[in-house]
Amino acid sequence: NRFAEIYTPIVVLLSVLLALWSSNLTSGLTVLVSACPCAVVAAAPVVQSCAFVRLLSDLQVLVKDARALDSFAQVSRLGTDKTGTLTKGSFELHDIVVMPGQLEKRDLLKLLAALESQDSHPLANSLVRSYVG
Repeated sequence: NRFAEIYTPIVVLLSVLLALWSSNLTSGLTVLVSACPCAVVAAAPVVQSCAFVRLLSDLQVLVKDARALDSFAQVSRLGTDKTGTLTKGSFELHDIVVMPGQLEKRDLLKLLAALESQDSHPLANSLVRSYVG
């Protein structure tokens, strides 16, 4: 423990100084990893999760909690809808069912489109697009 109390701060300081002096973060990290490989092994799962979340964000997939990715690895079946929300990122209205004795489908869709016309939400946009007046 006494060795680590002296050794670790010196290695960190040298790594930071080298990174600043060379203007190259990779050089500083190389010294740090070479001097303290155990820290890299301990940090590997965190780095892997961060890299995966970054990859998914490049693909426009939102991950709120990295632990969900671990749970997702255990999924054996996945049910999805056919509205295009997963493939195209847009919603589409396929049908409207109205109660007997109420508005006609076209009148209801007109009313919904009018109410949602100023909203930028994807569901609102799908209702507005569905009404062709």
